[in-house]
Amino acid sequence: MAKIYRKIALLFGLLCCLGSAAAWAESPGPGLQLKLVRGNNAAAYGAPDVSLVQTWNGAAFVIETKLYFSQAGMWENGTYDSWHAFPRESWYGFFLKDTVHHHEYRFGPYNMSWTMNSAIIQLGRVFHEDQGGWKKKAFMDPASPDPENPVAFTVTKEDRYVRMRVEYVPGEKLAFSFARPGGEWQQIYDRYTDPDYPLPAGEISIDRIGFTVDTYHNTSSFGPVSFSYFKVSGSGPATTTYFTPTCDLSAWTYEGGTRGEYILEGDPLPAPTELSVGERLEENDWAAKLTWTPPASDETVGSYKISRKAPTGAWQEIDSVAGDVTSYVDSAANTFTGKQIAYVYRVAAVYDLAGDPATGSFSNEAPAVPAAKSGLAGTVENEQGEPLANAKLTLSDAAGEHLAVSSDAAGAFQLTDVPYGTYALRAFASGYVLKTETVKIKDGAAPVAFTLVADTNAPQKPNLKSAVGVSPGVIRLSFEIFDEDITLVKIHRSGAGGDKIFTMEADSPFPSGDLTYDDITAEGGRQYAYRVQAVDAALWESPLSDQMSGSTAAVPVPQLVLPVDGEVVLEEQASFSWAEVEDAATYILELSQNKGFAGEVKRYEISAPATEKELSAVSLAQGAWFWRVRVILASGARSAFSPARGITIVSANQTGSGAAFVGLVANRIAPKTTGEPLSINIVLNKEAYVTVRAFTAGGRLIATIQERQLWAAKTERRLDWQSPDLANGLYLIVVSIESEGEAKRQVIKQFVVLD
Repeated sequence: MAKIYRKIALLFGLLCCLGSAAAWAESPGPGLQLKLVRGNNAAAYGAPDVSLVQTWNGAAFVIETKLYFSQAGMWENGTYDSWHAFPRESWYGFFLKDTVHHHEYRFGPYNMSWTMNSAIIQLGRVFHEDQGGWKKKAFMDPASPDPENPVAFTVTKEDRYVRMRVEYVPGEKLAFSFARPGGEWQQIYDRYTDPDYPLPAGEISIDRIGFTVDTYHNTSSFGPVSFSYFKVSGSGPATTTYFTPTCDLSAWTYEGGTRGEYILEGDPLPAPTELSVGERLEENDWAAKLTWTPPASDETVGSYKISRKAPTGAWQEIDSVAGDVTSYVDSAANTFTGKQIAYVYRVAAVYDLAGDPATGSFSNEAPAVPAAKSGLAGTVENEQGEPLANAKLTLSDAAGEHLAVSSDAAGAFQLTDVPYGTYALRAFASGYVLKTETVKIKDGAAPVAFTLVADTNAPQKPNLKSAVGVSPGVIRLSFEIFDEDITLVKIHRSGAGGDKIFTMEADSPFPSGDLTYDDITAEGGRQYAYRVQAVDAALWESPLSDQMSGSTAAVPVPQLVLPVDGEVVLEEQASFSWAEVEDAATYILELSQNKGFAGEVKRYEISAPATEKELSAVSLAQGAWFWRVRVILASGARSAFSPARGITIVSANQTGSGAAFVGLVANRIAPKTTGEPLSINIVLNKEAYVTVRAFTAGGRLIATIQERQLWAAKTERRLDWQSPDLANGLYLIVVSIESEGEAKRQVIKQFVVLD
């Protein structure tokens, strides 16, 4: 068993490290174990307490624990032994403190005498109030033979542990109760009714609660004692802790110098053992039966949790059974042919700790034994005894999984490699009534002979109940069919875009009753009318259902981000991005050199949550391109395409007589307060003088952005102009290009300023 160990002198928060406690005596029990170290105590009851506490707020509380007794101790002789397991004038148990009014209270086992039978342990209290002297006394047994001379209340060490409870109500109650193993709670003390000691003159307001181990003498030591859990109820900050090797003790604080040591050992809530999955049970349709051995624990098991997983799946809790049950039958373990899952199981006990359920560790993991497999043969014929070829046979399990085969020219069929179990076997053929038989798959099963009767009756009219928009782009139809042999359902739709027919088809008949169909092609905001029609295995069609109408919201259209409309792409990579759409599954990016996306279109599918696509500019022809995006939701519904944006793919390495390409980013400045510069992208193909100026629409010069300057051939340059505070309106950017052998050229670009 792994142990976690540290001396208290170290930081208490550094709890979860492995160590050794070999020097300690026999472990009294799993949980939080506290040991009192010899020495370092002044000869007075007012020495610092050795305690582990949580903060409280003075409100009422009830705290409970299960305390294992000390197994060995030391008193003057220098060796640990069982006789000195509980040295004189020593105590351990609950610790309560009122730091404001200087009150301290201890409840639990104690030995205030010089001698004590180590097999019999007294329960008592130790008080220190108003910074005054110590008050200590055993609890008196109300069942004492002589009420005038009561004897101390005791528990036997042979029991190994005792449960203890302290109840506190400000100004009304400070009571101690105990319970022996398997016994009921018994209150044996209340501070407010104590005839021996008057209450302190001042108020009592408890603000520290926890555990203590301590003694009057510096030559004494003992331990460890073990606390299985700390259960607290009340409207205060302290929390319940079930002590395990990895439990969180960050809320706990140590008080008392270097005299204490602690260890977290084992799990006070152990696991069931010897979990196994036995042979399949024929009486339960060859389901898997789990059995286990109850955990070795003194705690009461209220129930067991059963968990299951597929070999590559996650654990799922599938069921629970009562605490006095040690077996479970999993009917779902017998899955269908080709899909039989090699399930693995585990079980955990849920303990009823004083009415507070707590889950222990999981048992060993046990795999299911695969169900045996066999086959089934049979024939299909008509009423005249003639074999029916190409009849369809479907074998279905309780979960609806099915296997389909067809009969041969002689009407014979064969099912193979099917796990033992009970199944529904259906036979149907065009023009004949479907027939169902319940069959058992096991070795030696008799062949099945189907005689199909001619079908002369059309199915009943389906009942269309509703047509409701359940999400953007989805109208859900709910309808009812009344026949057992429906293999095709037609959904007739009229409205926007003309009449359409959608189909639901199955190779095994639909179960009669309620069905649903999602129309994921509906356009948002438009009204559609629907009718439903059923088609049976004999290909007879039912009358159309009554009409129902429905509409849905539009699927949100993705908002394009970059590149902006009109941007010149200079880089080697063209990056396209758009805003995320909720519940998106896939985005469709399209690019075309035709604004109407006629002719050749480049199409890319991008899986959500990604919202961008990088393309090599080299893969796109030089010149103008248009791009747009649509989204396909997880439901299958799809949006319209976004409005297209135009871009220009340009490279300084392109050849030709053209003098330059010019583009603006952005061609709208709105709002004016953004502070965004206007970017002017210029690409030259040959050496030229370049001048860049800004004008009003009326031709008034407002800025020279680039003085006349000679640029080398094949130059790519971006000029960022921080425009002045311009009034709303239209403005012009004029790029003048003067190259040898060509007439001076001016490229004019517009931009708009808006609030």
